[in-house]
Amino acid sequence: MIQKRLWLLILAAVLTVGLCVPASANTLQKGSKGDDVVLIQQQLIDLGFLTGAADGIFGSQTASAIKAFQRHEGLKQTGKLTDKQQFDLLSLWNIATDTSYAIYGGGSEDLSGVYPDTCGLAADDRGDVYFEYCYRHYKAEANLMALRTGPCPPQLEMMLAGNACRYWETWILEMYDEWEARASKSDKKTVRRYRQDFIDDLAKMRREWQAQQPADQPNWALIQEANWLEEVGIQQCLDLHGMEPQGK
Repeated sequence: MIQKRLWLLILAAVLTVGLCVPASANTLQKGSKGDDVVLIQQQLIDLGFLTGAADGIFGSQTASAIKAFQRHEGLKQTGKLTDKQQFDLLSLWNIATDTSYAIYGGGSEDLSGVYPDTCGLAADDRGDVYFEYCYRHYKAEANLMALRTGPCPPQLEMMLAGNACRYWETWILEMYDEWEARASKSDKKTVRRYRQDFIDDLAKMRREWQAQQPADQPNWALIQEANWLEEVGIQQCLDLHGMEPQGK
């Protein structure tokens, strides 16, 4: 029985690695050609690192785009893309291009028990304190982390910040609805007023950010909105789940 269980664990590990490793295990560099080059070129184009068409020929422009991507990731700017970096590029592309709400903590995805019930501070085994998102909101972190990692092309900035704004606004409104559903009959009107205050405040802040936006930073207002919504959303999550009965 133990031996059978061991083989099952090994098989699971192999399958996991197989799913995570990119199809190509080769470094792409100047002179490389083929479908793998087309794939990374299209991803670079979609993210704003590369202009033109994906022709499947790794030349100087592709190398420059790779260096820009590597600068964003804080990597050595070699202009070559290792198998690991191909996976990193794919991960960034997935984060930036995925605008579906369900895959970012909503819909049928149930991660309760895997992540905490509420956003907040946690400590690792060494006692170092870090911030941790809850099972509903943990994937929103990916967009803002990618936005803050390093210098972004305007196109990538817009995609990441836009996603973060869309997710957080949706979640905040849902949390108000959840709060109202739990509130006593006498408090429901107050919750609805708070919800409307949030909507009004967001509209007001958007106008102010747009008016203050520097001419040379086209996504500045969007980034301000993403950061503000994140703060409001985290606080709303803490407040909402602070009202839950013990054991939830």
